[in-house]
Amino acid sequence: MSKLNYERRDKSAQSLADSDSDSDDFIYYNQGISWRHSRSPEITFAHVKKELPNLTEDVLKGFADEYLLFFWAESAFLEMLAPDPDTVGQTTRDIMRIGFPIIMNSSGKEIGTAESINKHYWQDKANSGWTEFIAIGRRCVADIPDTPTMIIALQIRWENGVAYRVNIAEINEDAWLDASPTLKSIALA
Repeated sequence: MSKLNYERRDKSAQSLADSDSDSDDFIYYNQGISWRHSRSPEITFAHVKKELPNLTEDVLKGFADEYLLFFWAESAFLEMLAPDPDTVGQTTRDIMRIGFPIIMNSSGKEIGTAESINKHYWQDKANSGWTEFIAIGRRCVADIPDTPTMIIALQIRWENGVAYRVNIAEINEDAWLDASPTLKSIALA
């Protein structure tokens, strides 16, 4: 297992376990990829009040203790193109995914795919277009040459300050970074 490291502004790298967790500015390093972070890694109630102001104590009392996950994640807006509803979930013999939504960058280039969900979801044209994704993982297969590194992301929608998972997607890592993701606090239900 690789050790999670960070780098302070003065570029002195050290183990996260060896640091004071109240650092104002650091960069995570994992597998050679950095995630810039300008806040403490913990999410406290003070963070919730500042970053997610709609989540007041009264609103939070409406959720079971285990129902909301609070974490920092990179967020980017990308264009989702709906599949043809008649082909949702179909695959071809050459493993090409037809009937699945396609994720595009701002230049109109295909950069990833999402799961199909169901026909009824895609009949509403409002479910296509620019939508928010948050990175939750990274897939890198070093043993297979020419396999692009992919960001595993959740497509989310916001409702009263809470993010809800709409779909899951794989997005080319270079294209993800080109989308200029921003780090934000997430309350995921």
